[in-house]
Amino acid sequence: MQKASESRKNRLNEEYKRNILFHIGDSNSLLGKYKEAEEIHWETLELKEKVLGREYPVTLGSMKNLADVDDGQ
Repeated sequence: MQKASESRKNRLNEEYKRNILFHIGDSNSLLGKYKEAEEIHWETLELKEKVLGREYPVTLGSMKNLADVDDGQ
């Protein structure tokens, strides 16, 4: 029971971290801080690949965010 609770807590923490990183990266893009945005989006992508897998739709969305940063530059 305790392991299941810890596992759920870890997944929620990872999800919160992913969401926060996405918003920070997106905000940096909007502010024209493309280098910072790219670094954050890479970190987000690596976290999503680790937790969700490379082919998961949310992970693919992070790949799109990186492409959008490149287009914005």
